[in-house]
Amino acid sequence: GLVPIMYRALQERAARGPAQWLHRFKAQYVANVFHNQLVQAGVDEIGAVFNGERIPVIVMKGVALLRTLYDDPGLRVLGDIDLLVDEGDVERAGAQLQRMGLNLIASEHADHRGPLCHIHLVYRRPQQRSVAVELHWNLFEPYQPYVFDLDVVRAQAQQLPDAPPNVLAMAPEHELAHLCVHLDRHALAYRSLIRRADWFELLTLPQGLGRLQWLYDIALYLQRRSALIN
Repeated sequence: GLVPIMYRALQERAARGPAQWLHRFKAQYVANVFHNQLVQAGVDEIGAVFNGERIPVIVMKGVALLRTLYDDPGLRVLGDIDLLVDEGDVERAGAQLQRMGLNLIASEHADHRGPLCHIHLVYRRPQQRSVAVELHWNLFEPYQPYVFDLDVVRAQAQQLPDAPPNVLAMAPEHELAHLCVHLDRHALAYRSLIRRADWFELLTLPQGLGRLQWLYDIALYLQRRSALIN
């Protein structure tokens, strides 16, 4: 997930690295710029449709960070569009997504783990390589030991820049905490890890699902938005 960031960092040091690698990085960066433009257009389209139905929606993770944290539309690699709505709005929001041509797809992982793991629905257009939309009504599984008051999260949410008025982003305190919780849910995060010299390698191992990009998000958030955090 860091190839576009590596490309921008290496631009000023092009003579120090192999030209073929810089060329590969540039190709991925340019492709990511176009990809992200399409994703952001999709967010605005969904936001406008939800606005017509008076459905408030909070945009989460990479799609939100691209507008609030990153200063270059090609730097952050986006996997899907993560949206949070009130549980009472899930059915209406899902119906609007389906009217837009997105199909509800089965979540084999959640189905295998049981009903306590159902915290979102996934929608996708039938076209190949289309970006999935994850419609969340919770931020994590109810058996997880995290504490988030969703009523407070919604009450303190702020409008996402350059988006319809009903399209929001979390307040900085909630957003930073959620980024950490999201990494913790997917990573090899144990107390014993802190005492190990190789904690970083273990945290970012592919089989641990703890993506280096998510750690970068947290570091950049602390660097650029710490003045906004209570």
